[in-house]
Amino acid sequence: MTGYLKLYPYDGGNSRGLVNEITAFVFAKALTLPTPNSAFVIPVPLASVPKPAGWMKDAIKKGLTHYPAFGTRELGHEEGALALDPDQDSQLLRAELRNWAECPAAVTFDETIAHTDRHLGNVYRLSREKYALFDHGRLAVSRGARDWIRRDLEPARDFWNRLLEELFDSRPPATFVSMMQHHGLRHEAVLKTVQSELHYWWKCLIPIEDDRLAFGCFLTSRAERICDIIRARYNGLA
Repeated sequence: MTGYLKLYPYDGGNSRGLVNEITAFVFAKALTLPTPNSAFVIPVPLASVPKPAGWMKDAIKKGLTHYPAFGTRELGHEEGALALDPDQDSQLLRAELRNWAECPAAVTFDETIAHTDRHLGNVYRLSREKYALFDHGRLAVSRGARDWIRRDLEPARDFWNRLLEELFDSRPPATFVSMMQHHGLRHEAVLKTVQSELHYWWKCLIPIEDDRLAFGCFLTSRAERICDIIRARYNGLA
């Protein structure tokens, strides 16, 4: 099996990348959004990393030989599909994504989890007007920030929905907003079905209990009120 791996520094639990990835993947799968078929956490030999980041070099100096990575099974392209470059083919990508059947569901998912980094390179093109979601390392942060802290976790806050901005300049048409609200109706109930799995990972990866509780309450509250958030932010119908 081949896959996509991403390593995040632990930094005493202050780095949220790994826990964000797991949280988003588990919730996305429960919502039946298009994602890789499977995900895993696997120890990676640091010596095998071609261009180690500074924190990896520091870990090696401290005697660490392996580091946990978040991995997903490689998606692959459907036969005959063309790979598009997010920079060179951005206009074509935007046009296709607007016609992607799962686009309203994907944007609503990002709104609920406060994913602030869904640029055009963070949707994977499988074939014409067919995409999958990956890379969820940044949740609940301001533009350009990397790791949430407790005071960031404000459920009513308007977080940057980057994909929505890319596609509609943050002003989606009314029909699109209505579809977002329709998809949002499921979020509270679906999130409850994966709470036990999420709590397991949060306990493993968020060492401070108050941070764990705040993150869980934040996601629960976002899921409960997502239709109200969408209506207030994008002037959707009641």
